[in-house]
Amino acid sequence: MTDKKTLRKIFTQKRNIISYDEIYRRSLKVCDAFFDMKLYKDVKKVFVYINYKSEFVTSIIIKRALDDGKIVCVPVMSGKKREMFFVEIKGFEELSKNKLGIFEPKLDFDKVLNSDFETAIIVPALAFSRSGHRLGYGGGFYDKYLSEADSFFNIGLAFDFQISDEVFNDEFDIPVDIILSENEKIFIRKDLYYYN
Repeated sequence: MTDKKTLRKIFTQKRNIISYDEIYRRSLKVCDAFFDMKLYKDVKKVFVYINYKSEFVTSIIIKRALDDGKIVCVPVMSGKKREMFFVEIKGFEELSKNKLGIFEPKLDFDKVLNSDFETAIIVPALAFSRSGHRLGYGGGFYDKYLSEADSFFNIGLAFDFQISDEVFNDEFDIPVDIILSENEKIFIRKDLYYYN
């Protein structure tokens, strides 16, 4: 089994060679499939990260979810206890770049919301195993959050090449419930398949 550091490098390089136009086109195709799912239509809250560099373009999700009248929250990382909070936004104008160059809202605890059983959480990753485990960036923020949070479902939106037969999971890794790419829809939680 290849170590995670090497795998992170491999999958980052694969993603970085794709032009932004192609990344956007592929993201749009996956997002259209996501919007067509009954699961999306039934949730009231969407918790979604802000894409950075060559990541999947989540701004498509944010715009559509806001247009659909859903509550949209994006993450803010707090370094003190390695915590992550989801802050409600009403538009992109509420975002500004942090010291890493990633857009995020101001950490306003009056706007921090908790996920619940009417929430879809869109989880970032460099790659996903077919069992739903993620190759993340190594910070552990999402695994910590998902281990303590309730949600209707957690989903990985990915490009086809990000779905891997490699095994990524460690003891504390929390798998996603669904993986959706340009040509695949993988239900790790089978009850969601029947629900949908």
